[in-house]
Amino acid sequence: MSVDTTNAAAAATTATTATTTSTTSKDDNKKNKKQNCFDNIQDIIGTDAGNRGMKSLIVPGDLEKAAEILGTLHHGPGSGPPPDYSSLLKLSSSSWSSPPPTLSKVVLILSGFPCCINETPPTETDGPPGTFAIARAAYAMGHQVIVVTDDCNKDVFAAALKGLSLPPPPREKVIPYWAAEKPMESSNNRKRRKYDDNDDGSEEEDNNNDDEYKGVISLEIFPATTTGLLFERNDEFRFRKLCVSCDLLISCERAGPAQDGKCYTMRGIDMNGNKERMLVAPLHRFVKEVNINCQYISIGDGGNELGMGKVINKIVNSPKIINGSTIGCVIPADFLISASVSNWGGYALSASAALVRAQEDHRNHHNNDNADDADGAIIDLSVFIKKWINKCVPTRDDEIALLDRCVVAGCRDGVSGKKERTVDGMPLETSMQCLRDIRNAGVVVSNPIQ
Repeated sequence: MSVDTTNAAAAATTATTATTTSTTSKDDNKKNKKQNCFDNIQDIIGTDAGNRGMKSLIVPGDLEKAAEILGTLHHGPGSGPPPDYSSLLKLSSSSWSSPPPTLSKVVLILSGFPCCINETPPTETDGPPGTFAIARAAYAMGHQVIVVTDDCNKDVFAAALKGLSLPPPPREKVIPYWAAEKPMESSNNRKRRKYDDNDDGSEEEDNNNDDEYKGVISLEIFPATTTGLLFERNDEFRFRKLCVSCDLLISCERAGPAQDGKCYTMRGIDMNGNKERMLVAPLHRFVKEVNINCQYISIGDGGNELGMGKVINKIVNSPKIINGSTIGCVIPADFLISASVSNWGGYALSASAALVRAQEDHRNHHNNDNADDADGAIIDLSVFIKKWINKCVPTRDDEIALLDRCVVAGCRDGVSGKKERTVDGMPLETSMQCLRDIRNAGVVVSNPIQ
């Protein structure tokens, strides 16, 4: 029987083209669905609820990029202690070397915006909740977390950490943070929520005494300096140790220096203007002095936060940021998450990183021999998303309890100046609705990526 090779070749080419087109179309759909998921979360936090002009400060795509960095941090090489402690103060960041890769990384989170300058403590309610939401997510992924703030904010941040509700960390071995002598661990004397596929939000006592599997969340405090940017010797030594150890730097509602080097409130008040009561420590040094490969993620809502230098021109030219040219922070972040309230940005990063990790777990699950459940059915991505959202993102009850602890410690609303669990002049329910929307934005995703 004769065969028309020309027609056969044409048919094969057509079939290949159709297959390629189909695959490309599916890949595009998956990419679009993934993109829409992160965009939806950005839309939730970017409504400009405070009418402060933050909508113009949004950098498209930065939330997703930041989430991918945090969500996949366990793949990269770790930092770790330098070979010689005695030479630590003489080292420059360019001379630090990286040791072999480790599963557990060190995440530094800078926070603290002491804008209630005439109060003790001067700490506001925007900052601690978002900071510890990020800390929770990093902890759930098995990393060591060090929250860094000013001496004037220590009581509030310590109160937030002391009763922090956390999920069990991953069942991989976690290497303790090398530089912490006695870290303030939140894993002691607390209750853990049950986190499984049928999570009912109930709590159970933490009876897991296997420290090998516990991540660490600790708090480091630094004083404001009266002479230049350097700390006194012991504090400078601690600062350098943190710089060396850092694998990922994040700031959430952290005061940042303007063009003249001063840190201002939205009203244009220098928070270090009273030389007898300096409030802001020079923590912005971390941005330039951490390891050269360490990336920096910033969360802010007004333009005067550390990292906002990435959009300084928009801050200066915004008609809604009255003192933009004066207060705008000039230090840029690698990735900037702009939100109506910085706490909301913290929730958004936690949820988005949870989605990234869920997608990875889903792929890994389907690439091994145990891809099916007991009934032989393929496990849907939504199961993994629900698990990681519950692990990484705090609940309404978690946040109300945290805010209550902060207020008892003296925390105030940065707009009203009152000791109450409102944030930036907005009722508690406004923030809680945002939190619910963010959690739901993640959970409702079905199968954006196979």
